[in-house]
Amino acid sequence: MLHIVNQWFRYFLINAILHLFSYKRGALWNALAEIYFMRKSFEIIFIFVICSIISSCIPALENSLTAKPHFRQVWWGNTKETVMFKEKGKPIHKNTGGSLVYKTRYNGIPVLLVFCFSNHIGIYRLRAAGYMTLEPQTTNKPDSVFRQELLKTLGEPTKTLEDGGMIWFGKESVIYTNAYRDKVDFNTLNSTRRISSSILSEPKPQHTSQWHLIAGYIDKEFYEEMDNIEDKHRLYAELTYYEKIFFGMFHRLQEP
Repeated sequence: MLHIVNQWFRYFLINAILHLFSYKRGALWNALAEIYFMRKSFEIIFIFVICSIISSCIPALENSLTAKPHFRQVWWGNTKETVMFKEKGKPIHKNTGGSLVYKTRYNGIPVLLVFCFSNHIGIYRLRAAGYMTLEPQTTNKPDSVFRQELLKTLGEPTKTLEDGGMIWFGKESVIYTNAYRDKVDFNTLNSTRRISSSILSEPKPQHTSQWHLIAGYIDKEFYEEMDNIEDKHRLYAELTYYEKIFFGMFHRLQEP
């Protein structure tokens, strides 16, 4: 960039010398003043560009200083493009505005790997993510591989729900694991019961052997923002289908 500025300066300087004898003294001084201010303008533009580049790098620098990513290889607030770059090579199952879904395996089990995004002026930023089994698991007592891994890595949960679901409240993330019975219609949205100090509702016990197992990771700032919404219909409208799953809002799973 400095090289370009110097080239422009040389151009105007040579221009001034070539027309030296055709200018009156006042006009010459005006031309030199114009060249001076032109160079200053380019310097200001250069500084502005550098500051813009630095400011755009701040999130990446902050991420690099974080000991561990919030989920897999990404941090809350990363763009959809960043997530896709980090997960390159995996087949994309679904890519809508607010959701990015891959098919993969978790400890040998086929799962959907889900990323959920906010949308601000067409820029999608990560605010929730998680896993859910691709096919229902047959078991009478759902003790998922997700729960086992979370207990191993995070220790005892902050809260254990009546139906066996577990929640961990971290400094920057809220993590939730539970099991959903397989498929249901929209009337099973669980909006009648709320946990104290939590928007994660408690699904009623289900008598079934077919379970979808889930593990949801939520940006804590986003979680707290949703927690302040009292109107259940507004809360329902704010969340995408997969976010509703990770927020524990269904008794059973359904097709999006």
